[in-house]
Amino acid sequence: PAGLARLNVAALLPGFVAFLRSHDNDMIKLALDFVQLLLAGDSATGRTLFLATPDALEALEAVQDSPVPQFYDQSGMLLERYFFEDDEEAFT
Repeated sequence: PAGLARLNVAALLPGFVAFLRSHDNDMIKLALDFVQLLLAGDSATGRTLFLATPDALEALEAVQDSPVPQFYDQSGMLLERYFFEDDEEAFT
């Protein structure tokens, strides 16, 4: 999305990663939506920025343990679509 290009995403990402680890459902939802927006806009650049952020992938994976079904589903979709998709192709 064009609006995202105007932001310093690399500077914002550590804060959103912290939100993923939060116990506040609103913060987790905000972080998941931001990550989805980042990856959907330009998945190659977004993926590179996300993976360059310390503990980002681990934080997203940790959301899979959430008791909130929406968070489990959204984090699972992001992991499958943007991070684990290439791994599956290597086995086929």
